[in-house]
Amino acid sequence: MDLFQLVSECEKDNNSLLTEKHEMILNYNLKDKEFHLDRKLMRFIFNNLLSNSVKYSPAGGKIEIAINQNQQRLIIEISIWE
Repeated sequence: MDLFQLVSECEKDNNSLLTEKHEMILNYNLKDKEFHLDRKLMRFIFNNLLSNSVKYSPAGGKIEIAINQNQQRLIIEISIWE
């Protein structure tokens, strides 16, 4: 599955929840795009994390999705910067 495409779709899915005080940023720092992951489960996880990020930051701020790789592991971080 194309992880970059999936995360981009989830970002778009959650854009309607953003207020003018929010900004969503995607930092995809991987050379590869294809991974063996359960697309349906990953979509559920990303949408849940992103919607909660907006919901629990009513004052706004930057919501950053950072995806990195450390050896054989994917590192996915969702951060809120006020």
